[in-house]
Amino acid sequence: MKIHYHCSKSLEVAHVYYNHDVKERLGQLAMAESEFNKKKKDKLIAFLLWIFLCPFAAQRFYIGDIGRAILIIFLGWLTFFIWPLLDIIFAIKKIDKLNEEIELEILQHVKSVA
Repeated sequence: MKIHYHCSKSLEVAHVYYNHDVKERLGQLAMAESEFNKKKKDKLIAFLLWIFLCPFAAQRFYIGDIGRAILIIFLGWLTFFIWPLLDIIFAIKKIDKLNEEIELEILQHVKSVA
């Protein structure tokens, strides 16, 4: 079975456009991943802040939850510092939620640019 020259040329052009599209998408994904890695909050850093600076709610300041951090500093003693000790569980959940929001924001931005 022979392919006519015109059909063969059309296939080549389609292949070139397809490859260009794939490369462009991969570039967008790499850019999105790079941006996410810059903006994401790291659970290990939050955990280390919690271990060393628990009474000062450093993990909450790290994730940007300043209001709750101030509450922990001023009211943590009322709970005999049980609240600051248990706060790492809630802080980790907050980090997961923040990272998902950051990822969605970046993906929406990449889609709008494309």
